[in-house]
Amino acid sequence: MEGEGTNLIRVKLIKQRMDGLGFLIKPRKIKPHVSVSALVAGGMAEQSGLVYVGDVVIRVNEIDVSDMSYENAVELLKALPVDAPVALLLAGPRWLLNAFRDHISRERCTEDHSGHSTFVRLRRPLLVD
Repeated sequence: MEGEGTNLIRVKLIKQRMDGLGFLIKPRKIKPHVSVSALVAGGMAEQSGLVYVGDVVIRVNEIDVSDMSYENAVELLKALPVDAPVALLLAGPRWLLNAFRDHISRERCTEDHSGHSTFVRLRRPLLVD
């Protein structure tokens, strides 16, 4: 995968008819082959505040896509039912982890039991009228 210090996050999104999961994907040359290339404005991914451009898709509804070809992963994502929850396991981009290490206090960037730096993505609150 991304190697030591990889930032993993579980995200649950509802697939929408028009915007899907709220992000676009692109192929990577190395495994895992699927990464987030853009967020759909106002889409589920952007609303969650947990998905970033550069995130790598590791698992979709407990199906490991890390060894799957890009084309097969695309077919899996397309086949997901609309209006149903989708559980994703994403690996954050290394630049995001490094930014938190360099610019955020140690209270938010700590070391886990194995000595690797970890951090928690802070969810933006959704404003409800």
